[in-house]
Amino acid sequence: MKGEKKGLARPVPAPRPEAPEPRHLRVVPPGYVPRRVRRRRARLLVLLAGVLMAAGLFGVVAFHVVLTQGQLDLQRLQAKAAAGRATEAALRLQVAQLESPERVVADAQRLGLTPPAQVRYLTPETTVPPPARPKR
Repeated sequence: MKGEKKGLARPVPAPRPEAPEPRHLRVVPPGYVPRRVRRRRARLLVLLAGVLMAAGLFGVVAFHVVLTQGQLDLQRLQAKAAAGRATEAALRLQVAQLESPERVVADAQRLGLTPPAQVRYLTPETTVPPPARPKR
């Protein structure tokens, strides 16, 4: 074998550095939130605020409806009480007219009753007997 050197190994070529791949990793500060997550949180926050506002508005409307119904009931009861007071006043006037001494005397004379010629007052005895016990 001509031209070959015995005992010496052929040198291994050094690896060629490859072109570096573009790196997609980077160092981020603590507490960093990606843009996509921030947008999602913002949308969620807007949605939550809208739902809370709608619920609050619904609560205000429901409270107003209950308040209005209570006011209508109160007005109806006040009108009923006023009608009852008017009826009571009319009945009291009627009772007063029917109890008047002039009316009683006029009805007695119409029925043929006359006033007594002499008035006699009775007095009870000084001793009152005890009530009788029922027999068993």
